Amino acid sequence: MNLPPSISPTHDVEEVEVHDPEPLTGRAVRSFAWSALSFGGSKLVVFVSTIVLARILTPGDFGTVAAATAVIVFFDVVLDLGIGAAVIYEQQGGVTNRVQTAFTLNVIITVSLTAIGMLATPAIAAFFGLSSHENVFRALFVYLFIRGMGQLQDSMLQRDLRFARRATVEITRAIARAAISIVLAAAGYGVWALIVGLLAGELTGTVLSWVMVKFWPRFTLDRQVVRALMGFGLAYIALKLVDAIAIDSDYLVVGHRLGATELGFYSMGYRLPELALMSLYWIFGAVAFPIYSQARARGRDVSLKAMLRALRLITLFSFPAGVLLALSSRDIIYVVFSAKWAPAITPMVLISLMTAIVSIGFSSGDLFPAMGKPGTLLILNAPLTALLVIGYIIFVPYGIVAIAAAHVVMSLAAQGARLLLVSRMFGTSVLEQLRAMWPGVCAMAGVILLAGPVRLFLPHGLLALALLLICGLVGAVAGLRAGARDTMFEVRSLVGSLLPARA
Repeated sequence: MNLPPSISPTHDVEEVEVHDPEPLTGRAVRSFAWSALSFGGSKLVVFVSTIVLARILTPGDFGTVAAATAVIVFFDVVLDLGIGAAVIYEQQGGVTNRVQTAFTLNVIITVSLTAIGMLATPAIAAFFGLSSHENVFRALFVYLFIRGMGQLQDSMLQRDLRFARRATVEITRAIARAAISIVLAAAGYGVWALIVGLLAGELTGTVLSWVMVKFWPRFTLDRQVVRALMGFGLAYIALKLVDAIAIDSDYLVVGHRLGATELGFYSMGYRLPELALMSLYWIFGAVAFPIYSQARARGRDVSLKAMLRALRLITLFSFPAGVLLALSSRDIIYVVFSAKWAPAITPMVLISLMTAIVSIGFSSGDLFPAMGKPGTLLILNAPLTALLVIGYIIFVPYGIVAIAAAHVVMSLAAQGARLLLVSRMFGTSVLEQLRAMWPGVCAMAGVILLAGPVRLFLPHGLLALALLLICGLVGAVAGLRAGARDTMFEVRSLVGSLLPARA
């Protein structure tokens, strides 16, 4: 789907100057670094708190919250109907009439979705067999409302590449959430420790984002602006909604068919892969869309080169990290979370491999909407997602391991199709994309060769975990030096661009 003329890159949008004094690569690297500090720091805080909470709370507590948040994810995706993404896409600076209209629309949508969620709460809780926990689901729709009130401000920070300010918001939100959850859990509040912590953290982040942006609302609805924003936003949000179904529908199926306790084990298997790998992808996505949008104004070749470079760098990390995480899953569960979470080990192995595979698509996912073609990717993702959900339904009677295995198989098929689509739409060959992934393959091979024997011959425990991590890191570096040494110099150059230039 191409964009309507009313939101084309040359209409009512301030184009990025090609002779911008700061090179796009430098801006991208700095933005990614701040975004990494933001998202990675906040996720690290949440993960550390999860280690503490996992020893206090039960798998059923985590499963109940996982069921509720699995539903909230879908509401969250459509929270602004892609209006924030349209604001980023247009690259129009300042608080303009379009921004005020976007905020007004966002408020209307947020209030409407919150009301729908509140009315649907009894049915949603019954779907998971958790009717006795209706108030947990209801409280998370309050979370949705709080989050919606800060959506546009977050989009403005991304649009202007103000990722340092965004880092402050994200980390403060995570600290508030973790502190309150741990205190309440220690006091014996059970599942409500997780819920109240989530609400308090989101309220803290929303208030701080308003302060950072210094945005004063003026409720207005310009019909022409509404049509332009929605023309882009609806196609964009349809794509994101399909992605959310692909990522989170397994929680719905497991929670509905297997119950809160099994969902608790399954969600714990997701915890570390989400922190170590998926967090990186969300960090990348937060930066990639505005960067690709700016690259668009500099020419098609600039966008394609940026995409191939992103593919090379993201798989350089994700391939070896995913394999190392899979090899370490047994020891991480026993050492970090305790033996009561042992049923999460095999799902964590498979989910770690799946998260490594899906990194291939994250390098190009934001390129489609940035080039004004979100509907094109939607045509590919929709049928693949439908097949994935059908697979979950077929395999759920066989347990959470079968669900995780279905994820791996479908991820391989989906990423192969993505390579073909990118080749057809943007003129870069599949071979070029495979070459871009070669450094990651070399690093992954090194991890397998050095860390694999440790996993096979040592019993689980702290020593095995430490040796796995050390051998994995050494193996990744050795593999990279052996097969793709030039990439090491590229990474060094990118890291150097973070440092201030000498006078």
